[in-house]
Amino acid sequence: MRENPTRVRTGSWLAALALLAAPALAAGPGVLKIDQAAYFGTEGTTVTILIERSQGEDGPASVRLVSNGGTATPGADYAAVDVLLQWAAGDGGDRFVQIPLVDDTEAEPTETIQLALVDATGASLDPERATSVVNIGDNDGGSGGSGGSG
Repeated sequence: MRENPTRVRTGSWLAALALLAAPALAAGPGVLKIDQAAYFGTEGTTVTILIERSQGEDGPASVRLVSNGGTATPGADYAAVDVLLQWAAGDGGDRFVQIPLVDDTEAEPTETIQLALVDATGASLDPERATSVVNIGDNDGGSGGSGGSG
């Protein structure tokens, strides 16, 4: 009786065939993104924003993180953000940007800072994580409004 030449006899052969059939991991310049869609900090503290490079590390890459709106006022409520972040070829490490939140004496509702990644070179932006919001909680004991002591 003749044996079927296409029959696989062992599990190790199946594993080898699966590896050969698997698509290769995409090498490339990667994708840049802000780690979270939203952050929270209280007046008088610092919020740390994490920017990731994933899905490839080929070639250098750079991007700017900027504050571009929200209900908080740059200078009065937080230190304005415009930071250039850079990666060398082969570098997939995270980058961190710290945003100091001003401790004022005014009782006010939660304020926001809109953040955006802009001017990316050498890598693409993740469209779902190219922006983020920082919520600034009040520490003056009031629920907000124009009155109140602090």
